[in-house]
Amino acid sequence: MIRADGKAVVEAATGERFEISSSELDWNACGGDERGMGAETLYEAEVEREDRNGDTVTVRWEASEYPVGALNHVTNDVKRGTLVANFSFSWEHKPE
Repeated sequence: MIRADGKAVVEAATGERFEISSSELDWNACGGDERGMGAETLYEAEVEREDRNGDTVTVRWEASEYPVGALNHVTNDVKRGTLVANFSFSWEHKPE
């Protein structure tokens, strides 16, 4: 399970800043592939905010679990804004 610590801050083109808490991230499996050390699973989470002009600022994170049980990398994509602070990501092992 992907764990995000801290908070993210996104700045809209208007200069408004929006804080995003880790509890707002809803990770969903969005793809994957079989690789040399087993399965890779891709996850994504997306958060939207509306600025004072009515434009939607979107932040999308994509994470890779590879090999199984290990967080390989996390990337982000921001539409209509800039990510000025990001979460610290790790993989949290849950007992079965």
